[in-house]
Amino acid sequence: MSVGVQVKISSEAEGLLLRLGNQPGLMRALTREMEVQMDGDDGLRTHIITKHLNAQPHPSDPSNHELGRVTSRLANSVYATTESTATTVDGHIGSNVAYAAIHEYGGTIKRVLLAGSVRLRADRKGNLLKGVSRFARKADSSKGKAHKQFVNVPFAGGKRYETVMPERAPFRTGISEKIDDMGKGLSEAVVDYWAGQV
Repeated sequence: MSVGVQVKISSEAEGLLLRLGNQPGLMRALTREMEVQMDGDDGLRTHIITKHLNAQPHPSDPSNHELGRVTSRLANSVYATTESTATTVDGHIGSNVAYAAIHEYGGTIKRVLLAGSVRLRADRKGNLLKGVSRFARKADSSKGKAHKQFVNVPFAGGKRYETVMPERAPFRTGISEKIDDMGKGLSEAVVDYWAGQV
């Protein structure tokens, strides 16, 4: 799921864009500026990671739009890319971590009962053996010979439960906080390009 946001540039820059058209040099300048705005030292990616994915201590109020860093997996997975065509420049930011969406949009996590069976050692009569090494090895085990006497014991592990995750929106909040800066940067890139042309 993705959300599209349009960056607003200044009225001066809009007027200059109408005069300049989609010149290749202008599009290259805008692409470079968008790359800086998305992934520069003070860019959107850095802003989201430092402000919204690195809270300490672990935040409890979802309205702060922050997540605490536990394993750094989500923070390290944040990517920012820039794509350009002859007429547009697009920036993309996101994460490929599976749980990023539940933190961004909220939702309900449902856990179901896990069912299966476990292979336990038994004596020749089929009675389970007691002691430390109760689990029976399979024939293809690399740890030694397979146990000849065993019983498959079914189990249903865990409990059913539901957890409601609040919407924290660290990405959308970060974008809304940086969108004006992005517009200023792109506007300046248009003005600078115009200044180099006249």
